[in-house]
Amino acid sequence: SQPFHTLELRSEWDKMFHSGKSWLKSFSSIQFLARAVGVKYVDDAQVGGSSSHRQLAPGLSHQPAKASCRQIFHAFWKLYSPYFCDKKSRWKAWPLLVIVMVFMFCEVQTGIDISNAIKDVNNALVGKDKTEFYKELRTAVFIGLRLVPILVLHLGAAFYISLDWRKFLTQKVLDMYVNDVQCYYRLKMEYGNVDNPDQRIAQDIGNFCRMSLRLMSSIIQDIMKIAANSIALIQISSTLFYALVGCSVGYTVFSLLVFAAPLMRVQRRILAVEGDLRYVLVRLRENAESIAFFRGHGYERQCSEKVLDHVIWSNYKRCAIEVAYKTFTGLVTLCFILLPMMIVAPMYLRGLVSFGVIQQTQMLFHSLMSGMMDIGKELDSFARLGAESVRVQELWDALAKIQRCQDRHGKMNDDSSTTVCE
Repeated sequence: SQPFHTLELRSEWDKMFHSGKSWLKSFSSIQFLARAVGVKYVDDAQVGGSSSHRQLAPGLSHQPAKASCRQIFHAFWKLYSPYFCDKKSRWKAWPLLVIVMVFMFCEVQTGIDISNAIKDVNNALVGKDKTEFYKELRTAVFIGLRLVPILVLHLGAAFYISLDWRKFLTQKVLDMYVNDVQCYYRLKMEYGNVDNPDQRIAQDIGNFCRMSLRLMSSIIQDIMKIAANSIALIQISSTLFYALVGCSVGYTVFSLLVFAAPLMRVQRRILAVEGDLRYVLVRLRENAESIAFFRGHGYERQCSEKVLDHVIWSNYKRCAIEVAYKTFTGLVTLCFILLPMMIVAPMYLRGLVSFGVIQQTQMLFHSLMSGMMDIGKELDSFARLGAESVRVQELWDALAKIQRCQDRHGKMNDDSSTTVCE
């Protein structure tokens, strides 16, 4: 048998353990975190709102499911192929895209020329050759001025493609949404989970076209940077190049696997609840006379506050993911800053390279690093682009199904009418 004081001490430890466990559970709960940030958290099923026709949670859109890579690529293809493959638009889209790519290559080549000019400027400065210094400095300035017309033509063609693409896709969706089939009415009745079609048409399509073209141009430009700068960096130090490749691949893979999926899901949620908030406020404006007559301002205020809580709470989730991701990115970038100096400086001390090579190596290294790590750094843009593409694709598929169903019913009615006439 154990002494009495031992049993008493064990019971006290058990009480402390259970109380600490319950405190930890309450601290990690959603309700505690919501109170900490000043948001009145409510479950989706408890939210009542003005848009009572929607399914699952009246007044709020349903929690979006996790989108697979196949679904995202299918959404991209659904929105890319009409503009670049249609006979009416491809004659204009492809030449403009070629112009953008040509001037992107000119921009990359100008960056390489500038790095070589800076190397010569530093070498002249270390050698205290005043004439050579000003000569190389003028050369570097003239090379930099070449960027002005290149950037104007590059960005101008990109903006034109983005706006023309948005006009083309919006007209395609409007043809399916506003027609004699009355898809604008049947969509609400048959596809209640397709929330805020107005937002998807007016905002998501435009954001998708603008961001997808920007990211596509950025990726192509990164490939050009890597191809052009790799040769120059390998000639200086192959060890530095292989170290950069390994670290960049590891950073990108880790970012996509850990942060991409939750960030994309939260982004889809934010787009949905922000559309709901706008829907509630628009309904309040359109029915202002009736609400004022029946004194329904209290109910409408309650609905607006509940939807606002979901908007703020969803943005807090996104902020938490972005804080973790940007902290990780900051640590990786800090490690990369010292890498060129650690490898090239000993080569300079041994007399293997000139002083200007150190500055040239840093410029080439940072250019390559920005190209190789661009996919990871643009993770938030990729998440928003994926969320908007899936939302537009859901609307597109729903409207297409309604159209096919109506065409099938119309064909059956025509066949029956023909049979009766015969």
